[in-house]
Amino acid sequence: MFFKKKIKNVVKEFFNWMAFSDTDESKSIIKEPRTLAQIRLEEKANDFGASKGLRLYNSHTTKIKNQWINPLNSINTGFGSAQYAYYNYQEINYWDCYALAQDPLFNKIFNILSKTPFANDGMVSEDLSEKDRETLQEGLIKFDVKGYLEKATRSSFVVGGGLIYMDFGLDNLEQPLELDKMNMKQFKGFRRIDPINITAVDVNTTEPAKDDYMNPKKWYVIGLGTCDSSHFLKFEQNEPELILKPMCMYFGMPLTELIKQDIANSNMASQGLANLMNRFRNLYLKTDRSNFVGDGAVNFKKRLEVMSAFQDNHSIYPLENSEEIMQFVTPVTGMSDACEFFYQVIASKTDITLSILLGKGAQGLSGTLEGERKNFYDRIRSIQASIKPNLLKMYGIVYGYMTDGKFKTFLDYNFNPLEQSSEKEKAENLTRYVDVADKFLNMGVPADNVMDWLKTHKDLNLENMTIEERPEEYGFGDGQEGEQQQFFEEQTEIEENVDDNKE
Repeated sequence: MFFKKKIKNVVKEFFNWMAFSDTDESKSIIKEPRTLAQIRLEEKANDFGASKGLRLYNSHTTKIKNQWINPLNSINTGFGSAQYAYYNYQEINYWDCYALAQDPLFNKIFNILSKTPFANDGMVSEDLSEKDRETLQEGLIKFDVKGYLEKATRSSFVVGGGLIYMDFGLDNLEQPLELDKMNMKQFKGFRRIDPINITAVDVNTTEPAKDDYMNPKKWYVIGLGTCDSSHFLKFEQNEPELILKPMCMYFGMPLTELIKQDIANSNMASQGLANLMNRFRNLYLKTDRSNFVGDGAVNFKKRLEVMSAFQDNHSIYPLENSEEIMQFVTPVTGMSDACEFFYQVIASKTDITLSILLGKGAQGLSGTLEGERKNFYDRIRSIQASIKPNLLKMYGIVYGYMTDGKFKTFLDYNFNPLEQSSEKEKAENLTRYVDVADKFLNMGVPADNVMDWLKTHKDLNLENMTIEERPEEYGFGDGQEGEQQQFFEEQTEIEENVDDNKE
């Protein structure tokens, strides 16, 4: 004989995040992102260097739980801050980021932001000979430097950042890499490593006064084991505040996480508008009740099918005296503006102009898109500035490999203009510069100096041009001294007299 257990109704206490934050369990709620490297370490996979990596990883995770707790998860009480606790400030889900990146709009955004900075190339600022520049260019192609820079920049937006491993074939990667003491001839190539394949195992998370605060000193990489951070070039974008860096694996905040809701809204609005196009007009046929019962319903159905099959702007339908056709149209005025608004939100958050994002041209009689392009180019230049230190280091390694084996320290890199001038604009610019040059000559500036100044404007393509000096046009010819020449001689004579007096 069985007795049914009596169920007691117990009032549950409202969950209090403030109180929960004081418990030991709360210390493990906010943690570093889950990666394949962490999973393989915890499951004791037989990877290279995994045994030592596991000891360092366990020590690191213990310090994180005991010494660093994200307070943003326990602001106020209840779920008043749920949007912060569960969306903006949770650790990054890299699998989610990779899946979102396959969306066509996401993919277009990432391609624009990663390829545009390197679209027109550039060159180091050092005064290299033509032969050395050609040698450097051959090395850049050999090691696909541009390709690695584009891929690393793309990863910076898809998952917040990434590493490029400088492979010199070394056995002990736990020792710091000193490029000045390395033979660049040993260099084997660059290797791109995504955050999902690594985990930090030695990070200063408690001493903000030190320069390595929230910056890993050692990484565990699948297949490489524990590595000193000097073996890698670190790329990141959308860098968060320092207190949030552990939740991004000490990289930046992925753009996929920041705008995924806006992408979803734009897709939903576009699909809703597309669905509306199929039913913004509805036809109703007012007819006798006999068409809804018996044989009349069958015949009436066939009649409607014929009417629907041949419906167009030239159709004619016979109606009985008791029948009437009514049409109801749903207004779609302003729907395109509503859809475009969602894309404007995306454009404002990514700094990609709406014209580039949607492939739209200038609109209106005075539309030039000049203001939009300027904002976009400012964004691209900021990306170029952020990756320039890594770019210079990659160029220095490649140059050493292609020449004497010594690492070359390049001081600066000049990116070519983002927008190429049309032939008409080049001609107009040349005319303006020549007018200025003419004024310089009238002021007495030597013609050689003026020509050198003109040649600094690479867009004019005057590198191989020489000038035939005709002093008579500027008051220096036919044995008669012009006003400018006389002035210079007087100044020279005064300076010589001053020097004689000093002696």
